[in-house]
Amino acid sequence: MPVSSGGWLDVVVPVKDRPEVARSVRSLLGLGPLLHAVHVCDGGTASAGGHAALAELAGRPRVRVHAHAAPGFDKPRLLNAGLAGCAAPYVLVSDADIVWSAAAVHAMRGALDAAGGRALCCIRHVRESRRGTPSLSRARYGVEVVEEEEAFVVRVRPIAPAAHLRGGPGLVMARRECWLELGGYAAGFQGWGWEDQDLLVRAKLLGMRVARAGEVHHLSHGEEARNRFHGGVDPVATRDANIVRSCLRLAAGELVGPLRRGGPACPARPVRVDLPPGLASSGNAE
Repeated sequence: MPVSSGGWLDVVVPVKDRPEVARSVRSLLGLGPLLHAVHVCDGGTASAGGHAALAELAGRPRVRVHAHAAPGFDKPRLLNAGLAGCAAPYVLVSDADIVWSAAAVHAMRGALDAAGGRALCCIRHVRESRRGTPSLSRARYGVEVVEEEEAFVVRVRPIAPAAHLRGGPGLVMARRECWLELGGYAAGFQGWGWEDQDLLVRAKLLGMRVARAGEVHHLSHGEEARNRFHGGVDPVATRDANIVRSCLRLAAGELVGPLRRGGPACPARPVRVDLPPGLASSGNAE
């Protein structure tokens, strides 16, 4: 389907067997002239409902549906495939179950412009469509990057569960050149969790700013949807293993993903990780 010229924003949406992607993309099409194209990257949808949603979207102007079928659900791989095909000056990464508004997109663009050229902006607030959805009570970790005299310290700590609104670290906008400088998403995450926080930490270690702005709605669902293509493993277990996996790579100075142009990038100083005991004793991640 040809994509109209104009519009400053491309959007990448990874999906596999999620019929609600049609509603999410329709909300993005409501952005009108702001939008250049939506890249829907399908990891191998097999259900009738999922196929119907993708067929509906493929017939719409400014929507491109890309087939990247593979076992499981490798979200970073799908995101990188979409990022590699973007041409607009700004690129937004969404999930397949997020309902967007022009107000949220304008807030993110404004925060980026205020932060300067080398910056990312993630959504400040995600409002669940169902109160009491299990994701709000899940044990959570936060992460910060502390700049010390001789090293950067990546500090991971437990944080309180969300009451109703939660953050959206995986809903990110940046200039296209920033995505390429980061190399997109790091490969090798297994199952659900932490590829988004890993991206933000790598950005900070490379001297980029991370802003937060805007509010979106999430079409709530159960925890079983998060690892349905990975044997139904508890998403907390895969997330915790991915945290350790990410921190091992950061401590080794591995800061860029596979889309990086110009080779590897090194932090200005060594990186040290500080994990809480429960994670630090969880075993090797590689």
